[in-house]
Amino acid sequence: MRAVCGDNSLRYHNLRHSFATLTLLKLMNDESCQLLIYEQHPETQNWLADNTAFKQYLYASQDPTRKHLYALSILMGHASPETTLEHYIHCMDYLARFSIEKRIMPTAEMLSDASGQSMATVYRWLHDGADGYRLGLHKKYKKILPQPNQVVFSAAISNFRLELIANNAVRKFDDCRKVLFKLIQSPVLKIDEYKQYDVLSEQTGVNASEIKKWERNLLSMLGLDRHKITSGGVENGSRRINLERYQNETLPLPAKPRNIDIDHNAYIEVVDRLQIMAKEDPVKLQALLKGFSKHTQKRNYLFRFTDIASAEPVIDALSALTNDKVSLLLTLLHGQKQSDSNIKRVCIPHWRMGLKLSKKLVFNTALANSDAKAGKFGWLGGNLINTETGKAIEGLRYAFAMMYVLACESNSN
Repeated sequence: MRAVCGDNSLRYHNLRHSFATLTLLKLMNDESCQLLIYEQHPETQNWLADNTAFKQYLYASQDPTRKHLYALSILMGHASPETTLEHYIHCMDYLARFSIEKRIMPTAEMLSDASGQSMATVYRWLHDGADGYRLGLHKKYKKILPQPNQVVFSAAISNFRLELIANNAVRKFDDCRKVLFKLIQSPVLKIDEYKQYDVLSEQTGVNASEIKKWERNLLSMLGLDRHKITSGGVENGSRRINLERYQNETLPLPAKPRNIDIDHNAYIEVVDRLQIMAKEDPVKLQALLKGFSKHTQKRNYLFRFTDIASAEPVIDALSALTNDKVSLLLTLLHGQKQSDSNIKRVCIPHWRMGLKLSKKLVFNTALANSDAKAGKFGWLGGNLINTETGKAIEGLRYAFAMMYVLACESNSN
């Protein structure tokens, strides 16, 4: 799939979307609805048209029906047609166009103005109906339209490459998250608590002891008790990490970042280096994860420290994650009453000397949200920055949270 289409983001799940779209077109393909979407692919067009046996199998009849969408949702295993229509059907624009053309046919004058062709040409095209007009228009402008690339399958395979390290690192987060989601939802089955992990292990192929570890780490990170992993009482369970929303309920599960396209390369770089740190320097990783669970912030700063002792091991670990794509940005958070002179001569040197940081490392400054709590030397905020954009890398709280769930050792909690 990826080789022929030239799209490394394709997954087997995309075939479900293709099945839903093509099956609906096949069911709706009759004398009253003949869509020439695949006119450049005659084999697909013929398959869509050959639907008599398929309809007979589904409905035991060839009579007209409005139940195509309901039948398709059953085939898909969806609870309702709304799910199928909203997420899996990708031909509604064509169906809408066909429906509009049947009811509102533009005049020849309108088509002549729109196409820039003479009335005689438009009438000639319209002799074969709307499809004849579209075909004539396509032939007229075919030379200036972008042509699809003809891909030779064998050549596509030889040129195909995958970024295995990056994909594997992120895939671990996704697989772990799926298991935890099942764990959160599984009490609906009302099974024995001890058998719960064994049943889930059989379903997912993950060892039961590993699932218990993930659950323990998740609860530890969110500061929740065992019974709250299934309850609805987690609305305010964590002010530091965005939690997943599912069917109008907040789940005790880190929310996956919606969009990291701009920061994708930097994000993958950090995730990859976390994996390397797990193998080469597990002690440093444990210090980083422990610091994350205590000092992360939901907004503004990935970490915020109030004292040097807490900041030192984390800043050391964060420095190990930097390279030409990722840099460390430190921000002094000071009280409103502190002068610029005091910030430069007292606060920043306090943190710089305490953490043994180079004088070349530039500190940003910003107001703390509390004068009293900021104290004499202020707080220290830390972010990992995408060097290309100069902004904090999107999605890192999720990456650190999932790394905590996967790799944090219980004796370091």
